[in-house]
Amino acid sequence: MTSPIFILGGAQTDFARHWSREEATIFEILKGSVEGALESVKLDASQVQVAHIGNFAGELFSQQGHLGGLFASISPAFHGLPTTRSEAACASGSVAVLAAMADLEAGLDEIRKSPKNQGVLDLIVSRPEEDAREVMSLADLDVAFGLVGDTWKDRPSARSGDGKAHPDMQITIMNSRVAALVAGDKERWQLSGDQLFADIDLSAQNMPPGTRIAVGLAILEATDQPHTGCKKFSGRFGVDALKLISSPTGEELQLRGINCKVVQGGEIKPGDIVKKV
Repeated sequence: MTSPIFILGGAQTDFARHWSREEATIFEILKGSVEGALESVKLDASQVQVAHIGNFAGELFSQQGHLGGLFASISPAFHGLPTTRSEAACASGSVAVLAAMADLEAGLDEIRKSPKNQGVLDLIVSRPEEDAREVMSLADLDVAFGLVGDTWKDRPSARSGDGKAHPDMQITIMNSRVAALVAGDKERWQLSGDQLFADIDLSAQNMPPGTRIAVGLAILEATDQPHTGCKKFSGRFGVDALKLISSPTGEELQLRGINCKVVQGGEIKPGDIVKKV
């Protein structure tokens, strides 16, 4: 494995229960375990993206070998979810865990494939007021105001020393592949609170402080102010997403994104080239 993977919680059914006397089926056993596991990590069913089931000989009791279909019946949020059953006798559960770990690693591998020198701007989001978002098809970056229409200048920062907006935190850029991994549908990317989403490598090695980034007609400069996760990020995308971006690998790849300041104003729009200059 190239980075640590964590099991955040779990659940098990009552071993003393006699399921057949209760006229319960394997579905009730599975449903109880899944709902208990979600509760243990305070995760909503809608935040699950892939499911793995480890089971041996379940078809002898359920009259079907495809247990993924049973998983999809637990919640409407699971409809259409990719679900796989792993069978390896007494090691079935462990093999299912390994398969889930491989999925997570595949997501990080995809992020690592982001272009290093030139990418594309995928999304522009303004924050006109607290917790409000506006997706923009055309925008202006300004040396004094950051993203025109955004409330950066009205947002006090504890890091600034004077309680005013921090000059080195005008613009935040998040990698589009990270946004897709933690948020799923593109409509949910804006919930992160970042203004720009671009398909380009934002790792600490590739984008150290001082790196200049051309976006459309504007130029940004990466600053030394770290961009970190918070309770709002955890609430919107789950505890596991926050742990991922806060892990040593997350910090190395700067999965939460980077802070920038505008050094040359100009017009930008989705589809513009984003490149190191």
